[in-house]
Amino acid sequence: MKNIKQNTDGYIRMNARGDDSASVAISFRDGQRVVFSGRKLNKIFDKQLAKYQAESYMDDQGLVRGPTNVLRPKNNIMFVRVHPRMA
Repeated sequence: MKNIKQNTDGYIRMNARGDDSASVAISFRDGQRVVFSGRKLNKIFDKQLAKYQAESYMDDQGLVRGPTNVLRPKNNIMFVRVHPRMA
């Protein structure tokens, strides 16, 4: 089981999908410790990545399909917002 700590802004570091069969324990700022399945965390990651790409004019492959004069960061996310009720 992997242990992760939530940062002060409410995020965990997750820059790629993990193993669906893994278990991940997240320690939240308020002291709670909740175990998430890998499949659930991957669904959360996919949802937030899709939102980021839509806001950044990217298609599902991460290619920019919007105006070219807009400066964008890398086509991926590094942090995922989580809370205990998501488990």
